[in-house]
Amino acid sequence: MMLVAGFSGVGKTAVINEVHKPIVRQRGYFIKGKFDQFNRNIPFRAFVQAFRDLVGQLLSESDSELEQWKTQFLDALGSNAQVIINLIPDLGTLLGPQPPAPELSGTAAQNRFNLLFQQFIQVVSTEDHPLAIFIDDLQWADAASLDLIQTLMAESQRGYFLLLGAYRDNEVFTAHPLSVTLAELEQTGTQIHSITLAPLPSESVNQLIADTLATSAKAVEPVTQLVMQKTQGNPFFITQFLQSLHQNQLITFDYDRGQWHYDIGQLQTAALTDDVIALMVAQLQKLPPDTQNALTLAACIGAQFDLATLAIVLETSPLEVATALWHALEAGLILPTSPTHQFF
Repeated sequence: MMLVAGFSGVGKTAVINEVHKPIVRQRGYFIKGKFDQFNRNIPFRAFVQAFRDLVGQLLSESDSELEQWKTQFLDALGSNAQVIINLIPDLGTLLGPQPPAPELSGTAAQNRFNLLFQQFIQVVSTEDHPLAIFIDDLQWADAASLDLIQTLMAESQRGYFLLLGAYRDNEVFTAHPLSVTLAELEQTGTQIHSITLAPLPSESVNQLIADTLATSAKAVEPVTQLVMQKTQGNPFFITQFLQSLHQNQLITFDYDRGQWHYDIGQLQTAALTDDVIALMVAQLQKLPPDTQNALTLAACIGAQFDLATLAIVLETSPLEVATALWHALEAGLILPTSPTHQFF
């Protein structure tokens, strides 16, 4: 188990996503899910996202491989396969119709589910194809998911399963459910490795700005001081702040001279906010009305959404939704979860 902690925007997800490359290179599976601040009442939300992704990857394999997966899953889950299918409906496409599982309630049902999920993971995490699962925003995890994490970590003996987690340490205190869960895991002997990401130091911000503006580090020292004052070295805020300066034409490109141009006096006196929320709101308000409307309804769906669902909500076609969202995509305000958007 590896945890990455830090403030929002400090780069936790970017760091963990770097693990994706070597895992895929070793024929492993890398899947991810994210807890939602406003959907904490939905048990296992992040795990469902992650394992729907995994089943989608499995369904893209050859018929012979699919038959092998089906046999292995049914051997592991037995007559209780429907319990996991209820949580991950896409698995039903692979396993076919299954008999209803015996009715259980309370602790017995929870224990059965945890055991089945553990067996499910053992099938897909082997020496031939190790499994890494990235769970983001653990500070918003529900109690059932934290119990599941304890079960998976306490029983994992095979060494081919890696749980990666990211959380905002400024929102997690000693009595927080996540802190309690981690403390209990450590008492059972579970090895938990942690990395805490700090904001970028002034020297790194200086190098970043010098590289961005294609000039020397010394030449942009005044800009670096201003950026550090406004952003406190937060990588996400730095990016948004520099984009804001460019959009407000306080940093422009001189095509005649072939270089970036700015007036440090104008930068220092410009009425720019210190508040990242106000800055983001200003960015959103510059988008076309149809883009703002699409984003508003997309936010009601959740932290992740798909074009088909959003098209139904907007009562229009997926192509028109994609067109409306394109400005937000270019501004980096939304991120695609697959290369499919390129076809639009």
